[in-house]
Amino acid sequence: MRLAPLALLAACSSPASTSTTTHPGDDPPAIDAAPAVVMSAPLDAAPVDQGPCFEADGTSLDRVLDGAPVLCNQVGLADEDGADVQCYVVQRDGAMAPTTPSAEYPAAVIKYYVSSNAPTTTEALLCTSDDACTTLTPKLGKGDQVVDASLDATGTRVALSIRGASKDALEIWDAAKLNRIARAELLRGKREVADLDVAFLGDAMLVTRYDPKTGTSDGTWWRLTGKKLKQFATVTGDVVAWAMVGPAHAALAIDDSVAIYDVTTGKALGSATWTGALDREQLARRDDVELYLDLAGADDVVALLVLDEEARLWSAAVVSPMLGGDAQRIPLVMCPEGDEETPE
Repeated sequence: MRLAPLALLAACSSPASTSTTTHPGDDPPAIDAAPAVVMSAPLDAAPVDQGPCFEADGTSLDRVLDGAPVLCNQVGLADEDGADVQCYVVQRDGAMAPTTPSAEYPAAVIKYYVSSNAPTTTEALLCTSDDACTTLTPKLGKGDQVVDASLDATGTRVALSIRGASKDALEIWDAAKLNRIARAELLRGKREVADLDVAFLGDAMLVTRYDPKTGTSDGTWWRLTGKKLKQFATVTGDVVAWAMVGPAHAALAIDDSVAIYDVTTGKALGSATWTGALDREQLARRDDVELYLDLAGADDVVALLVLDEEARLWSAAVVSPMLGGDAQRIPLVMCPEGDEETPE
């Protein structure tokens, strides 16, 4: 998904491809599959001091638990023991059931960056912990740079997107042998390319390219056949977010809808609008504010967060693309902003 440039370069992709690629920062923690207890009242019916509240800039969608998306909330500032993270399983009607986050580090992540003394990124890092990373060095021409990376769900293949002066490329690497398996050139035609995102969705790869002239991102589906990369389908519309929601299905946020796609064929199976996640005032403001979506879920229920360009939470909702209709807002109690300290 499209993010501000600095946030994009600091992001990480987890083995479970969610948009993603989606919210800025490191991957959210894995979720402990402890039995959840359904809350008896909606969140906004409880006083702030008695029920959970959600930070405007500390809320994220986590991995799916038992077929349902998980909404996590970082409360307070991180200390020596880390921030207080609260997580809830989001149900189809918008109700939430508490669950417990785990502090386990992802099995492997991709980190990519631009250092202060190197304005272009020329490598990607395959990491199994904060301190254990291996460098991947793709084939680059003059002025080329690595702009995105994704690890497949099995942790065995890495996809790298490369932006060049006149054409772009997609490379697939073996995560164990650390060698390149395949490379495909991505012809631009008349479009300009500002962002070039890649995500493993099942065995397929979704490549999106943002054209600043049109303000939209087109999408193409790719698969690895032997040692060759082949494009097998295209996505019509402005693709802004994506996530796996089943063994062979992915949810894509396209324009004002969330659609379910079969990742083996690249065909849409159903869609529903997400603008119901916004209230009237937010709908009036949306043309003046850059909005991003974060997705997670299963075929019959997809949770989404609407974030502004500063990654502050606007709204949360659930939508059922296979059933159609509009998004149903999740009533959240927002945490009051902390009091500013008065200098002595």
